Order: sequence, then structure tokens, then C-alpha cells
Amino acid sequence: MRSFEHMTEDWLQFVIDCRRGIEHQYDIVEGRRPMTKYGNLLFICHMIERIARKLHQKNQYVVNTIGKDAMYHLISVANVLHAENPLDVEDKWVKSIKD
Repeated sequence: MRSFEHMTEDWLQFVIDCRRGIEHQYDIVEGRRPMTKYGNLLFICHMIERIARKLHQKNQYVVNTIGKDAMYHLISVANVLHAENPLDVEDKWVKSIKD
């Protein structure tokens, strides 16, 4: 079992690795939902999948292109991105990936 008590660099790297398709050895991974802002994380993961589909790429391509620092930033502002039209968010991300 793997447990995260706080939103740390280790936690972020674990999330990024999972989105890249890197397998882990844990049967159970847990974290405090308020700490991880679970809904925000789900939103970012959903957007990664949408963009990957739109670009006809795998999720790991999108995550690798975004990079760790930008991923951390996107998670931190996901509560704001929730309020925007998802298609607009998707278009902005696709444009930034293509540039």
C-alpha cells in the first residue's frame, strides 16, 4: 500500500508516472481527498485523455509534452479551469502543445 498525506513532489511524480503509463507495485494507493483536491486531479486527468484523443496520441505523450512544472501548475489552478468551457480549455492546451 502507498499512502500520501500531503501534496508533495513525490505525490506529483507518482501522479505523472501513472498518467505516463508507468506501472507501480502497489495494490492500494490512498491520499486524503481534500489534500489531493481529488476533483481537480480527476479534471486534469480527464483533460489529458481528451487532448490525447484529439491529437491521436497516448496520454504519456501529452504528459511528457506538458512537463512536470506545468502539470503541477495545472493541478493547482484546476479549480479555476473547472469554471471555463472544457472545449476552450482543450483548445488552449492543444495549441500550447503544438507550439
